[in-house]
Amino acid sequence: MTFYKEVSAHELKRGGNLLIYPNPSDGTFTVSVPGGNVDQFRLIDFTGKVIMERHWTKDREQTFHLDHLPAGLYFLQVNTDDKPVVKKVILR
Repeated sequence: MTFYKEVSAHELKRGGNLLIYPNPSDGTFTVSVPGGNVDQFRLIDFTGKVIMERHWTKDREQTFHLDHLPAGLYFLQVNTDDKPVVKKVILR
Protein backbone atom coordinates (compact mmCIF):
# COMPACT_ATOMS: atom_id res chain seq x y z
CA MET A 1 0.00 0.00 0.00
CA THR A 2 1.30 3.46 -0.88
CA PHE A 3 0.42 6.62 1.04
CA TYR A 4 0.63 10.09 -0.45
CA LYS A 5 0.76 13.51 1.12
CA GLU A 6 -1.21 16.31 -0.53
CA VAL A 7 0.67 19.49 -1.48
CA SER A 8 -1.07 22.83 -2.01
CA ALA A 9 -0.44 25.11 -4.97
CA HIS A 10 0.93 27.67 -2.49
CA GLU A 11 3.79 25.30 -1.68
CA LEU A 12 4.77 25.05 -5.35
CA LYS A 13 6.88 28.21 -5.47
CA ARG A 14 9.24 28.61 -8.41
CA GLY A 15 12.69 30.02 -8.85
CA GLY A 16 16.04 29.58 -7.26
CA ASN A 17 19.38 28.29 -8.35
CA LEU A 18 18.39 24.73 -9.23
CA LEU A 19 19.39 22.94 -12.46
CA ILE A 20 17.69 19.80 -13.82
CA TYR A 21 19.11 18.06 -16.88
CA PRO A 22 18.14 16.55 -19.21
CA ASN A 23 14.60 17.85 -18.93
CA PRO A 24 12.45 16.38 -20.48
CA SER A 25 13.91 13.04 -19.46
CA ASP A 26 13.30 9.35 -20.11
CA GLY A 27 13.45 8.83 -16.35
CA THR A 28 17.10 9.46 -15.51
CA PHE A 29 18.08 13.05 -14.77
CA THR A 30 20.57 15.00 -12.67
CA VAL A 31 19.74 17.76 -10.22
CA SER A 32 22.43 20.32 -9.42
CA VAL A 33 22.26 22.91 -6.65
CA PRO A 34 25.33 25.15 -7.15
CA GLY A 35 24.81 27.31 -4.06
CA GLY A 36 23.25 26.94 -0.64
CA ASN A 37 22.75 23.97 1.61
CA VAL A 38 20.04 21.46 0.78
CA ASP A 39 18.14 19.58 3.46
CA GLN A 40 15.65 17.41 1.57
CA PHE A 41 13.73 17.05 -1.65
CA ARG A 42 10.24 15.96 -2.66
CA LEU A 43 8.97 14.72 -6.01
CA ILE A 44 5.34 15.76 -6.50
CA ASP A 45 2.95 14.68 -9.25
CA PHE A 46 0.57 17.01 -11.10
CA THR A 47 -2.26 16.29 -8.64
CA GLY A 48 -0.17 17.42 -5.66
CA LYS A 49 0.68 13.98 -4.30
CA VAL A 50 4.18 13.55 -2.90
CA ILE A 51 5.65 10.59 -4.78
CA MET A 52 9.04 10.56 -3.07
CA GLU A 53 10.61 12.40 -0.14
CA ARG A 54 14.23 11.95 0.92
CA HIS A 55 17.10 13.74 2.57
CA TRP A 56 19.73 15.21 0.28
CA THR A 57 23.33 14.01 0.52
CA LYS A 58 26.18 16.50 0.95
CA ASP A 59 26.88 16.39 -2.80
CA ARG A 60 25.84 19.36 -4.92
CA GLU A 61 24.53 16.98 -7.61
CA GLN A 62 22.32 13.93 -7.46
CA THR A 63 21.16 11.64 -10.23
CA PHE A 64 17.63 10.23 -10.13
CA HIS A 65 16.47 7.03 -11.82
CA LEU A 66 12.68 7.30 -12.09
CA ASP A 67 11.98 5.26 -15.21
CA HIS A 68 9.47 3.22 -13.15
CA LEU A 69 7.13 6.25 -12.97
CA PRO A 70 4.55 6.97 -15.66
CA ALA A 71 5.30 9.68 -18.21
CA GLY A 72 3.98 13.10 -17.27
CA LEU A 73 4.58 16.35 -15.43
CA TYR A 74 6.16 16.31 -11.98
CA PHE A 75 7.54 18.95 -9.64
CA LEU A 76 10.82 18.66 -7.75
CA GLN A 77 10.83 20.64 -4.51
CA VAL A 78 14.23 21.19 -2.93
CA ASN A 79 14.37 22.69 0.56
CA THR A 80 17.38 24.99 0.82
CA ASP A 81 18.66 27.36 3.52
CA ASP A 82 16.73 30.25 2.00
CA LYS A 83 13.42 28.75 0.87
CA PRO A 84 11.82 25.82 -0.90
CA VAL A 85 12.57 25.85 -4.63
CA VAL A 86 10.28 24.02 -7.06
CA LYS A 87 11.00 23.16 -10.69
CA LYS A 88 9.05 21.23 -13.31
CA VAL A 89 10.31 17.81 -14.36
CA ILE A 90 8.89 16.14 -17.47
CA LEU A 91 9.17 12.38 -17.85
CA ARG A 92 8.47 11.01 -21.31
